[in-house]
Amino acid sequence: MNTYFPPSFMRWLGHGRRRAMTLIEVAIAGTCTLIMVTGAIGAIVVGVRATHRSAMHSAAMCLCQQRFEQIRATQPFSSINATTFPNETGIVLTHTESNSLVNVLCSRTATITDISATGLPAKRVLVTVTWTWSNRNVPETESLEGIFYDFTSGY
Repeated sequence: MNTYFPPSFMRWLGHGRRRAMTLIEVAIAGTCTLIMVTGAIGAIVVGVRATHRSAMHSAAMCLCQQRFEQIRATQPFSSINATTFPNETGIVLTHTESNSLVNVLCSRTATITDISATGLPAKRVLVTVTWTWSNRNVPETESLEGIFYDFTSGY
């Protein structure tokens, strides 16, 4: 059985003459490539910002833990109060993974509340580090809270 294909169909299959890319095909391929490259660059920028923000939160938590350990090591227990640990401002928030050219200033506060009414001498401690990015008005915070008990008082 012989099947007849018209010449236009044969050219569409690639028989007869060579096909080249038309200007429209080149424009569509270029546009698709541009969209993919723009998306990849955007993802990289978002990733770098998220990494830097995470590094700043980690550095802030280190500052909280540092103050927390200073309070824990304070003896006698009665000297753990707000005057012994005043609020600090102008601390540079840095981290080993962050950009050392960017200095982010922060403040560190320690809120100490006596909760000895429960029977055992105890104090609730809340340490907070606050900083603001240069291009944002919303402050970022990291905090650490705990209760210290005085076991040396005879209980």
